[in-house]
Parts: sequence; C-alpha cells; structure tokens
Amino acid sequence: MNKNYLAGALILLLSLFWPGPAFADDEKEVRALVAGYIKSLNEFSTTWDPKPILDHFADSYSDINDAGFSDIKEIREAYAELGGYRELVPDLSISSELTNLNVSIIGDMGWSTYDLALTISSEGAEERNQAKCTGIYRKINGIWKMLHDHCSTPKAPAGRE
Repeated sequence: MNKNYLAGALILLLSLFWPGPAFADDEKEVRALVAGYIKSLNEFSTTWDPKPILDHFADSYSDINDAGFSDIKEIREAYAELGGYRELVPDLSISSELTNLNVSIIGDMGWSTYDLALTISSEGAEERNQAKCTGIYRKINGIWKMLHDHCSTPKAPAGRE
C-alpha cells in the first residue's frame, strides 16, 4: 500500500477526532457567527436594516427551501423588498432563540446543527415555530462566512397534529 495514502488517511482521521487548539478557536468563531446571525435576525424588525444579516453570508451563499433555490443576489433583493412593508407592519416583532448549537470544523470548512425557536408577532397576533437547522461555513480570507443554511419545522407524528 502506498505510504503517502496511509499518511494522508491518518492525518484525515486525526483531524476529524483530535480537537486541536486551532480548531477550538475556529469553533468559537463559528459559534459567534451563528449567534450573531440570529441576533441580527431578531434586530431586523426594529432596524429594518438587512446589512447585519447579509454580512454573515459569503458571496457564494445559497439557500434551498420550500419556495425553491435562492442565491445571495435573490436574498439581497428579498430583504430590499421587505423594507417596503415597514409601514404595513410597524409593530412587527421577530424573536428567535438559539439552542443546542453543535459545531464541527475541518480545515477551512465547518458545519453546525441547532434548534431555533422563532416567534413573529404583529397587530396582537403571534406565531411560534420550532425548527431544526443546519449551516455550512467556510473561512474566507481569515473570516468565517455562511455558505448555506436550512431550517425545517418538524412535523407532528401522525394523529398528533
């Protein structure tokens, strides 16, 4: 067997399971990125400024959800359009709580899983949702950026809807 192949496989295995100091710093940075992203979502209904949200995304960000595929250009356009609704929902409030954040890092790539409790209220009405989320991140020029995220609302078991 090729010695280079074995050495590469050993290094890969060690990088997956050895929590070295560099990975610990990167993990803290990705945790801060996710927490900052959720904080900026919460502040959006007050500031109506999408820049703090968009600053978390890489230029190559993409999103896939029930409505289809979105790239960073479409996300920017959607937030710009939302600004036009400010007068229609002046009392809009968005509150998100991040729990169970797990982060893994390999080199300049990272991923996370987390739970998100989202509450949106306006005009006395309130909607609450729970979601399971994943995120994919990359360290670009020394800064962690979000490449992709996805949240799904778990369905109730049959008979418990």
